[in-house]
Amino acid sequence: MSLENPTESVILIVDDTPINLEILCDFLADAGFEVLVATDGESAIEQAVYAQPNLILLDVLMPGIDGFETCRQLKANPSTQVIPLIFMTALGETADKVTGFQVGAVDYVTKPIQLEEVLARINNQLTIQNLRQELQQQNLQLEQEVTERLQAEELVRQQAYQEQLLNEIAQRIRKSLDLDKILNTTVTEVRQFLQTDRVLIYQFLADWSGVVEVEAVNTPSLSILNQKITDPCFGESYVYLYQKGHIQVIDDIYTAELTPCHVDFLQKFQVRANLVLPILQGEQLWGLLIAHHCSEPRHWLPSEVDLLKGLSTQIAIAIQQGLLYQQLHQRNQKIHLLQTITQAISESPDFESALEITLRNVCETIGWHFAEAWIPNTQSTLLECSPAWYSSGLPALKQFRQDSQKLQFAPGVDLPGRVWLSQQPEWIQDLTIEPESLFVGSQMVLATGLSSCLAIPLVVNEQVLAVFVFFTLESCQQDQQLVELVWAVGSQLGAVIQRKQAEEALRIAEERYHSIVENAIEGIFQTTPSGRFLSGNPALAKILGYSSPEELITSIQDIAQQLYFEPNRRGELIAAIQEDNAVFDFESLVYRQDGNIIWISENTRGVFDSTGKLLYYEGILSDITTRKAEQEALRYLQEQSEQLLLNILPNPIAQQLKQYPDIIADSHDNVSVLFADLVGFTQFSAQTSATELVRILNLIFSAFDHLAERHGLEKIKTIGDAYMVAAGLPIPHPNHAIAIAEMALDMQAEMARVAPKTGEEFQLRIGINSGSVVAGVIGIKKFIYDLWGDTVNVASRMESQGINGAIQVTAATYELLQDKYLFEERGIISVKGKGEMTTYLLKGRFC
Repeated sequence: MSLENPTESVILIVDDTPINLEILCDFLADAGFEVLVATDGESAIEQAVYAQPNLILLDVLMPGIDGFETCRQLKANPSTQVIPLIFMTALGETADKVTGFQVGAVDYVTKPIQLEEVLARINNQLTIQNLRQELQQQNLQLEQEVTERLQAEELVRQQAYQEQLLNEIAQRIRKSLDLDKILNTTVTEVRQFLQTDRVLIYQFLADWSGVVEVEAVNTPSLSILNQKITDPCFGESYVYLYQKGHIQVIDDIYTAELTPCHVDFLQKFQVRANLVLPILQGEQLWGLLIAHHCSEPRHWLPSEVDLLKGLSTQIAIAIQQGLLYQQLHQRNQKIHLLQTITQAISESPDFESALEITLRNVCETIGWHFAEAWIPNTQSTLLECSPAWYSSGLPALKQFRQDSQKLQFAPGVDLPGRVWLSQQPEWIQDLTIEPESLFVGSQMVLATGLSSCLAIPLVVNEQVLAVFVFFTLESCQQDQQLVELVWAVGSQLGAVIQRKQAEEALRIAEERYHSIVENAIEGIFQTTPSGRFLSGNPALAKILGYSSPEELITSIQDIAQQLYFEPNRRGELIAAIQEDNAVFDFESLVYRQDGNIIWISENTRGVFDSTGKLLYYEGILSDITTRKAEQEALRYLQEQSEQLLLNILPNPIAQQLKQYPDIIADSHDNVSVLFADLVGFTQFSAQTSATELVRILNLIFSAFDHLAERHGLEKIKTIGDAYMVAAGLPIPHPNHAIAIAEMALDMQAEMARVAPKTGEEFQLRIGINSGSVVAGVIGIKKFIYDLWGDTVNVASRMESQGINGAIQVTAATYELLQDKYLFEERGIISVKGKGEMTTYLLKGRFC
């Protein structure tokens, strides 16, 4: 219905007088209205609810509930209460009209009805209704525009504040190197802006647990500052998402479809809604910027998400800047400490003095209060307290030192013993709460006030020369940078000791080298890049048939031409060295002085100067002629053994047996088994010589072997004049039944072909069955690959109870082949162990 054309409306007429209904229906229908009718109040209410007419003409006096009650019920129903209603009444009393208006009517007409008056009143009410609806729509639109205008103004204000906040934080980052101050100010201002309960910055540790580095809370009871938190729900998938910039927005943990694990975790920290953004250092996930709303659910606005997104970028810049400054400071501190200690150690007269210098310099640099060193005894069975130690001067530390000197530690016992055994640093944050089993001196520490300690091993050539233990009065969480600094000091001390040891070892090594070269049983040499010997030992000369190294060096002017049997062999050696800087077990044929050829093996490397220029080649040469002969003999034997094994077993089974020399037994579900017997061969053998008998069997069975190989079948065995073959194992064969049928038909044809060669016309009796079998290798001597199972037994019965010259198959095989080959039903036969079975005779192939 529109304001321009109100006659498109639906009118419901309610009157118990048929003539009135008929007159009004015809009139209003002619006027263009769609008309519905009802003759009582109950049906009128039902139609109004269902059809939702645009106006109702309602008679006052009706049977059942009257018009007034009908009107009351329509106005009480939310779905019909806005439909305008005009009473039709013959009552002339003013009180009746007032009652009509009181129950909700908008107008009335008096009977007898004037049709034109009814039409005018209907159009008037429909026009009023349309105007009212348009006014409501305009009011709603105006309210929406006002709301949008206010929201836009608020958004502009928030954006301006966000930009101001981001600019202020960026300015602070550029002007300050105090990372803690920057982060604390940031979370405080963000919490105030969001008006939320908790804002924090969380840093990940190596195992993806983490620590709350800074926070701002609206009440101290919500504080989780410095807590180490392990989220059981946080896995590698979350790491990947956050590294890609994922932002988690949760308005209510109970409606966000979170896992129970995640909900329980957030409940533990009183979180109801949260907003989580990643803090990235390059592509690495450093930590998270998190806002928590704890008191109730909260809808996070896009502008709030954008603010924290911008802040996470600024925080990442601040962290990177702070870390770079911290690294620079620590690097300078480390360099200065290492320079000081290196110079002092180099000037120290002995090992104990070097230890004491190290302890003092480290403590003074890092601000710790006490240090001592533990060194292995002469048998390296116990750690003893070294004379070297350092104290900041507190009286209680002297007594602690005296008590320490009385102690000894075995490997793995107490802090020094554990570090001695593990060769790794160990940090204890609070000595006073450590059990005696972990730190024997924990009771002694109570009197000194010492709290934290760090133990570092001094390792040289994988041997612990000493264990340094440093103490401080403050309780300190493990500082990896500090651990690395002290570790570097220990390494520097170890390097000095190692250098002095190396100098002494070099002197001894040089003496030994000359002795080794002269007395070695292998040839040792140096050659020029152009191919001449620079040096050689007596063993080298002996291997190559010369009386002395001098004769060798003088006689061979071109190694490539005079020494190697193959003309380009030295070139191949040099190419291999150039690829990997060295070559090992490089085998070649070479000439001895007497012209004989021998096998040698070389380990050779190039020697270069500091600029990378090749100076010479050096290496070791061995005579391996005897070994090569033995290897060749062994290879031949292995080939013969391999071929013999393959003649006995299928190739996959042979390979499996070589790798796993245990019992081999496999189940195969789809296999066809064939048994064939030479009819009358037993009587023939009684009249034939053994030699002739074997010749004939070999001729026939060799032909069968070729057929089995052609069809991809596995020959199982021969027993006397019986031949057994299977299809579908050890490698599954999808057409195993077809392959075995082809084999059977070809065997019959082959018997006719070899008859002239044998001088006898033997008939074959063949039986076939299909199904599942167990196959494996049995025995440890003269082992064979064999089959077991009901399928095998029935196949054997098919042969033994078959017809001479025929191929008898079971119903199982027939089902697989009936569409591909010609069969004749033999009928039901009695099979031992199986009862009655229907069998078939395979007659040939379809043309």
